[in-house]
Amino acid sequence: MRSAILWRYYALSAAAILVNLLFNLAFVRSSGAVAPLFVIAVLLTESALFALPALLLALGADRLVSMKRLDGLFANAPRARPAVVYAVAILGTAAVHVFVYFDRFILSLYGYHLNGFVWNLLTTRGGVDALASSGSTKLTFALIVTGFAALQAALLVLLIRVPKLPSAAPRLFSKRGFVAAAVLFVVAVLFEKGAYGLSRYKVYGPVLASAEAFPLYIPCQFHSFAKALGFEEGKAGPSFKVDASTRRLRYPRVPVRRDPAAPKLNVVWLVAESWRWDMLDPEIMPATWAFASGSTRFTRHYSGGNGTRMGVFTMFTGLYGTYWFPCLDAGRGAAVMDVFLDGGWQVDLSTSAMFTYPEFDRTIFSRVPRERMHEGTPGVPGWQCDRENVTRLLEFIGKRDPSRPFMTFMFFESPHGPYNFPEECAIRKPYATDLNYLAMDLKGDLTPIKNRYVNSCRHLDTQFARVVAFLGEQGLLDSTVVILTGDHGEEFMEKGRWGHASEFSEEQVRVPLVVRAPGGKAAVVDRMTSHLDLAPTVMTLLGVTNPPEDYSLGYDLFGSVPREFTIFSGWEHLAYADGKVKADLPVKSWDLVHRKVTTMDDGPLADKAAFWEQSRPALLKVLKDLGRFLD
Repeated sequence: MRSAILWRYYALSAAAILVNLLFNLAFVRSSGAVAPLFVIAVLLTESALFALPALLLALGADRLVSMKRLDGLFANAPRARPAVVYAVAILGTAAVHVFVYFDRFILSLYGYHLNGFVWNLLTTRGGVDALASSGSTKLTFALIVTGFAALQAALLVLLIRVPKLPSAAPRLFSKRGFVAAAVLFVVAVLFEKGAYGLSRYKVYGPVLASAEAFPLYIPCQFHSFAKALGFEEGKAGPSFKVDASTRRLRYPRVPVRRDPAAPKLNVVWLVAESWRWDMLDPEIMPATWAFASGSTRFTRHYSGGNGTRMGVFTMFTGLYGTYWFPCLDAGRGAAVMDVFLDGGWQVDLSTSAMFTYPEFDRTIFSRVPRERMHEGTPGVPGWQCDRENVTRLLEFIGKRDPSRPFMTFMFFESPHGPYNFPEECAIRKPYATDLNYLAMDLKGDLTPIKNRYVNSCRHLDTQFARVVAFLGEQGLLDSTVVILTGDHGEEFMEKGRWGHASEFSEEQVRVPLVVRAPGGKAAVVDRMTSHLDLAPTVMTLLGVTNPPEDYSLGYDLFGSVPREFTIFSGWEHLAYADGKVKADLPVKSWDLVHRKVTTMDDGPLADKAAFWEQSRPALLKVLKDLGRFLD
């Protein structure tokens, strides 16, 4: 009896999941006759497949609680057996709804599904803390989960309490109905897999793009079969994938050498979360602007990625973000940190987040002793952690051994969502009193939310000012390299996305850069520069005699070699920018979805074919650089 109810419950749950998936149609941007049929087939197959695990778990639970050896356990509670089975069914199907809902939420914000990046965030220590979600966000999440569980419970109650339901739809709940549904499922699977495989072979964009709208879609290919049938293979264009799993990391290419006669300058390296270029403004950040006016300010500076991981990695290593994964596997730190540690610098690192997420303690700072790495306190607002860490940083500088140089790095959290700040830094009003990620209206007026961000940047300004003022009071500015920059930017739907780590728009990848080097003069540099250039610049200032190409893909910012193009890295994609054109570089030959080519400010480009042809020498160099530090 229970198994019959479970099968009927499966049918109703699949229908409910289908309704949930229908909202993903908002992300389908396709044309032609095949794509709509493909979408219908995917909806049918995914709704049936997503409901299946919960059914199998419930049937397994039913078999388990029905074992005779458990009769004694349930003797005094006969209703416990069905309660256990039905609880498994309800929780299993509700979990599917929650997954589909939040996958769609991630897709709407960032343009990608719950992928390896999100899994890494959820499973790495400090990852969940990095979200810094508010209490209202957590409450909304709890209500959504409860709502889906209530829906699935109501469907089960409907089946149990309304025994006439199967007779009301006899064909649907009969064996013939299930057989017909199974046949329809098989036909749908064959059609959508065939359509996708052929589209991948022919490089037919509408179907490939439609598949991107649905979670956990499993791609397929049958190139040999399609070729045997006489189909002509489509032209996909260049691919930029480098398989690092079969190659050994060789970074740096040759040992780094430092001139022992070169002065051992101090280095203060300050990086702010989500600090985009237009926040370095005399009204928003007056103290930082004043410091920048007496330093070298780079006005067209770009991060090496659209997220913290790639942004910080590229600035310390001078390597493209694709090298993150082999460096993580090898536990290889940044070459510039080798110079500090082997050269006798007093090293002190602070973050208002955690060094375990992203895994900087296993990559760029892997050689730094743990006692020299200081993290923020979980649950404490980022701006408060920033204040505490600045206080501790200044104590370190004040108590250092003055006979030896020092290097200190600090990562600030003030401008990170939900953009918290003390009231005295509220220079833009009105501002949102709370930031509920799950309830915010991204299509409405974002001014109050952006005002929160601006106010958080004002607080960042006050903390930068504390560090700079202390260096001046201690007479250290003439012997210290000071770097101020952001790990990446932050978008407020200017180009259709929220936050960062989704696209390579100007708002997400363009950041401020201020460098004050001993003996340098105040200057404003308007040429394009990159985080890739920071490591070779610092190493040159420290007296490293190797040319930058021995240990990086960057250039000395104060050297004579101009940057012709730069590369941005995400978790799965790359992008190229040369100051005029910006283009996604697919890491898979068939990946049409991520072949966007725009102007530098993300506008439409008239002749995309001309770009690919004219940029061939630069793109070939990119392909070579992707493997330069791999053997």
